[in-house]
Amino acid sequence: MIKHAFSSVVWFLRTSNERKKQSDGMRIAAEKAELDVLDAIKEMPGVVSAWHAIRIQDPTRRIGAGEVDVMALTNKGFVCIEVKHWTGAVQMMDGDIVQEKLQKKRPVFEPLEKKAVHLKRCAQTLIQDDALEVITLVVLTNSNAKASHDVLQHPRVATLKSLSEKINRGFSDHEPLSTHTLNNYAQLAACFGTWDSLGYEGGATHIGDFDDQLMPQEWSRDKYQDIEISIAHGFWKTIFSGPKLSIRLTGWDGKVTVENLTPPLLIKHTSPWENGGIDGKGHYPVSYLRTITYGFQYDAFGEHHARRLEMNLQYPTEEPSISLDKEVQLKRKHNDAGRPPRIDYSQKFSPGSRHKGTIVRHLKDEDGNVYAMLVALVERKVKGRIRIRDLDAVHPDLFDRAYGVGTPLDVRIKSYTSPKKIDLHI
Repeated sequence: MIKHAFSSVVWFLRTSNERKKQSDGMRIAAEKAELDVLDAIKEMPGVVSAWHAIRIQDPTRRIGAGEVDVMALTNKGFVCIEVKHWTGAVQMMDGDIVQEKLQKKRPVFEPLEKKAVHLKRCAQTLIQDDALEVITLVVLTNSNAKASHDVLQHPRVATLKSLSEKINRGFSDHEPLSTHTLNNYAQLAACFGTWDSLGYEGGATHIGDFDDQLMPQEWSRDKYQDIEISIAHGFWKTIFSGPKLSIRLTGWDGKVTVENLTPPLLIKHTSPWENGGIDGKGHYPVSYLRTITYGFQYDAFGEHHARRLEMNLQYPTEEPSISLDKEVQLKRKHNDAGRPPRIDYSQKFSPGSRHKGTIVRHLKDEDGNVYAMLVALVERKVKGRIRIRDLDAVHPDLFDRAYGVGTPLDVRIKSYTSPKKIDLHI
């Protein structure tokens, strides 16, 4: 009895202390700057919708997505924005902008441009649109920044004051989009999510990705958006009753369920830029946390969004239109329920059907001659092959321009065997 009470006291004091972890001041300032840009762009004429910390899937990798600080859909196309809350001198160097005090050049324009390319690739796969227009901007938000004249005049750099002007200039040669196209672009944006996050009572947050297979099955991503954790009892009751957590789960539909949990329980959450958790490998005791938030419900290239898009996409030929408390001992085993089911693509990619794809690889023979190309039809999931002999003759010097990796291509299904074994022709 005494040993049990002592361990309960240790647990209560340690957990209460760990939950007080405070936020990082620099991170707060950077996020506030991003939200200031978000608020500003929402008020601009021609802006249809805007989002913060959107993650766009990188089709060139098996997993992974790049974050765009602020993304906006305007009546002429998308704007992808990188927010820099830099102080001090900001100069141009080798065609890029640099913060002088860092004395090290880190690419700014190139990573943002890559995310714009990925957005276009996603549009080809998800909404079969290869004409999507994207402009990119770096927005300097700190009043203490001393940007050079060259920086301020650069067409891809703006301040909060010049943001509207730079967006209008970027789209100056573009006509307003039709209602059905804007609808389709909004449907595309709905496929993307944001970071999974952890929060503490003291205000600290960590953003990154949960390992869904190590989450309790009852907390699956497709059911719940937010999970709030609190110590169920006060000091004295914890001593006599033992450690207990109160878990409040809020579903994507807003429905709330409250459960009790007996610790310990570890979850895994990793971030590209920090070695977090109690072991530096991303493992966090649930009892230390205040909130667990999923950044997205479904995989962007998964079956849910494919079905939703089939129902909601609009085309020019169509008329346009713009609980109860309960004691639960959660399972500690891996969550296999989170694995997506195998999708049958045979009907969608039936012989004779037309699709938009992206050339992702050249297949070469022993002499280095290209004999076929792999074409992504659904990024990361469905690929087809088109033989060079089935193409019109192209001069070797022009081949890479016409059929280079990353080039969009309209194809027809010749035969379907499996998602990775499809014969194509033009």
